Amino acid sequence: KKGIVVEKETDLKKIKHKIKKKVAVVVQSTQNIDDVAKIIYRLSKIAKELFFINTICEETEKRQKEVKELAKKCEAILVIGSKKSANTTRLYRISKKINDNTFFVTKPELPQNIKRFKTVGIIGGASTPLSLLEEVYKKLK
Repeated sequence: KKGIVVEKETDLKKIKHKIKKKVAVVVQSTQNIDDVAKIIYRLSKIAKELFFINTICEETEKRQKEVKELAKKCEAILVIGSKKSANTTRLYRISKKINDNTFFVTKPELPQNIKRFKTVGIIGGASTPLSLLEEVYKKLK
């Protein structure tokens, strides 16, 4: 049978009529766990049977939880890594929802006026080189 791609919860409105009795869910391993949970919940209300295998990487889930905590505790957040990285981009979006002072850092340079904040959290995506994190941290000190 053909698969249906759902990127966000609102996509379910478009495909609701296509959902039959049984639904199997496969998730990209770097997805936002909260977004996946919302989609699974909505699907559970439509389908008679729902099969879900959690393929979300443990490290991805851990970083997403960490960035939420940092975004709540710190005045500003630096999300360090490539904008081409789905994982790093999701960390940025998660943080930005909680803390408007979230900045995407792709090279060892600090955002303008970042030192005006007393507490700055730093997090990197799974593919972010440790050397880049260390360079940004040194400049921040």
